[in-house]
Amino acid sequence: THRRWPHGMLHCRGTNILGDAMLMQAVILAGGFGTRLRSIVSDVPKPMAPIGEVPFLAFLLRYLQKSGFRDIVLSVGYLHEKIIDYFGAQFGDLRIRYAVESFPLGTGGGICRALRLTRPGEVFVINGDTFLGLNYKGMLAFHSVQQADITLALKPVNDTSRYGNVRMLGERIANFDEKGNVGPGLINAGVYLVNSQFIESQGVPESFSFERDLLAMRHEEIRLCGYISDTYFVDIGVPEDYQRAQMELPRQFELMPK
Repeated sequence: THRRWPHGMLHCRGTNILGDAMLMQAVILAGGFGTRLRSIVSDVPKPMAPIGEVPFLAFLLRYLQKSGFRDIVLSVGYLHEKIIDYFGAQFGDLRIRYAVESFPLGTGGGICRALRLTRPGEVFVINGDTFLGLNYKGMLAFHSVQQADITLALKPVNDTSRYGNVRMLGERIANFDEKGNVGPGLINAGVYLVNSQFIESQGVPESFSFERDLLAMRHEEIRLCGYISDTYFVDIGVPEDYQRAQMELPRQFELMPK
């Protein structure tokens, strides 16, 4: 049971997300240490940081359920027991399975281990400490039309310095600029659409960085596309944005009738 979640289902304002849940599956990366947030939240994994009385991860899962997902794999490591104890094998209409890291594998290693629990084909990979009001079905359709190997969700922002700027050439990603450059642009919003067989075919090591060792290093070799989503976005990875999420994220949701 999840008594800490308010009664009723949650619905994001301004969205109308319907469709066949069997088409989409997701891996959520929830194994990080959350070092920069440790001064505020020290006793739970970062995705379990409370927004009011509800874990951040619960907001993300409810949105995925509303978006049509039914199968979720959580890639967990640090303090994983707290995530498993809270969500168990079922959360609302979502079936949840867990890929547990006994030692840190990096984002890439965590993704590869979690993909073994998914059906062959397209899988969304989502950072467990970011929320993006993404049209997942729209991104899936774009990915298919572009015949992409990997598609990234990109968010337009006024200042890319914290994240680094993603440069586009048409629908394809041309380059990833280093962090620190001030100015407007597109950032990696922490949602990827990958093909599990394609990832398996890349000959990656057991432990690696998905962003640095695959996306940045091989973007010229693979068909890497960008899907722009100018919707609500928050990353709770630093204290000031975690505090901002306390006010903003609940406002993105409203209670639906039971």
